[in-house]
Amino acid sequence: MAEKGGLGTGMNMTEEEKYYWEAFNLFDKDGSGSICKDEFGKATRALGFNPTDQQIADLLKQYDTNNTDRLEFVEFKTLIKELYKKNPNDKNAIRNAFKVLDRDQSGYIEAKELKEVLQKCGQSLSDDEISEMIAVADSNKDGKINYNEFTEYMCRPIK
Repeated sequence: MAEKGGLGTGMNMTEEEKYYWEAFNLFDKDGSGSICKDEFGKATRALGFNPTDQQIADLLKQYDTNNTDRLEFVEFKTLIKELYKKNPNDKNAIRNAFKVLDRDQSGYIEAKELKEVLQKCGQSLSDDEISEMIAVADSNKDGKINYNEFTEYMCRPIK
């Protein structure tokens, strides 16, 4: 049985692919294995980019290889890789992504905020799963992510 978005069952993903897969799944609200134009716009903005509606439409048209007006995971991954190549370590994109997650503008991303953002995106994760996500970037182990930790995590080389 194939998984949604064109990934085969048991396929080993790189860290980079896992990152894109998580972003993709956050916005594939109906579980169809593809995301529509609106979902794609939200996904790119959550990843720190700030495209206009016209740019979203143009990108969708360019990368939708099977002409469904939707992006499957493989198409999404290819497109996001290209965006990152064109804008490596874009500080504005990273700052915008941080602001989306730092809902109370405290300068930190806490578990509660991350959980709220993910729930608004249609993802219900357990407290343990949220804690694991925070722990990945929380280099000083204070239970929350500050802007420097977030930037360091987002700009790390992906293998």
